[in-house]
Amino acid sequence: MGRIIRSFIQDVPVEYLPLAERDPVTFARTLGCDPVEALMPFFTDRDALLRSIDTDKNNPFDGISCSFSEEFVCRDEFRRYMHVDLGYKRDRCGLAMCHVPRGVSVSRDVIVGSDSFVDRRPLPFVQFDFVGVIQASPNIPIQFDAIIELIHRVAGELGFPLVLVTYDGWQSISSVQRLNREGYLAAVMSVDRTTKYVVLDVHEPQGFREESTNGRYMMPWEGYRDLILDGRVRIPFYNPCLHNRLNPDVTLYEEESMHLEEDVKKGKVDHPPNGSKDLMDAIVGAALSASINEWGIPERPEDLRRVSKQTKEVTKSRREDKFNVNLEREDKKQDMDLGLDDVFSDSNPVGF
Repeated sequence: MGRIIRSFIQDVPVEYLPLAERDPVTFARTLGCDPVEALMPFFTDRDALLRSIDTDKNNPFDGISCSFSEEFVCRDEFRRYMHVDLGYKRDRCGLAMCHVPRGVSVSRDVIVGSDSFVDRRPLPFVQFDFVGVIQASPNIPIQFDAIIELIHRVAGELGFPLVLVTYDGWQSISSVQRLNREGYLAAVMSVDRTTKYVVLDVHEPQGFREESTNGRYMMPWEGYRDLILDGRVRIPFYNPCLHNRLNPDVTLYEEESMHLEEDVKKGKVDHPPNGSKDLMDAIVGAALSASINEWGIPERPEDLRRVSKQTKEVTKSRREDKFNVNLEREDKKQDMDLGLDDVFSDSNPVGF
């Protein structure tokens, strides 16, 4: 008897199951003769990643003409969140917009040290409206004004309720300031090494506030990985990755994702030499803003452990209270049977 670990690794022998379940990537590479795209890959479940692609929905954005398909108009009232990632050399720009149409119930087996429990709670489902990458022409950098005009069209002509636009990088300050002057809520939020995120707040003069990640520098990436593993995200089918000559059917979304590497020491996710992650930067940035503002801050395992312990303590306390009440009721019954009239006196109250 065996078990399927990855779609192309079938019937894992029982004696190898612990290793395969604990570290499927290492197992696939060393014992399954399945090479991986990165030495320390951040996304280890290719099948879950592929399931996040909605093959029945084509991406409405064309990065070459910087335009949208004719049928791309807003047909609902869900609030939209957009993230723009301008390449350091202004040669590429990734952008993505998403919303949270509903929540889904998720159960997780949480193990922290010797404490283990099942955590079940409703979590956000993130639907992307469009994703894309704009490639600059040779010797002509991407014009920031063109991105702003695109934002104008999304929120204006196409009718999407765009409530927050975030940019990644210090070079975006001028664009953010212009959008704020024009009435948009815009802010700088890095997903490279995230120190703060943006929370909408009507009580603030600028309409939002910035909260610290408290050292969770990979919060956008960890949050998006949870979306992938839980099956709580859908991406429209994007154009094939044209530079992948060995497999031209691989999408840019898959190409960037599976080559990302986790740098534990620096606390960041990065692409390999000569690689890119502009599209993924835009996707995880938009997903973070939508998830936090529509649902709440994702918790860490130690937070879940704290909640679990508190729940156990409350449950234990309630059980003790119920036990004490039952004892008091039994005492009361016995006292009444004995005809004691002072049972209900102020000096001897009975708690229920």
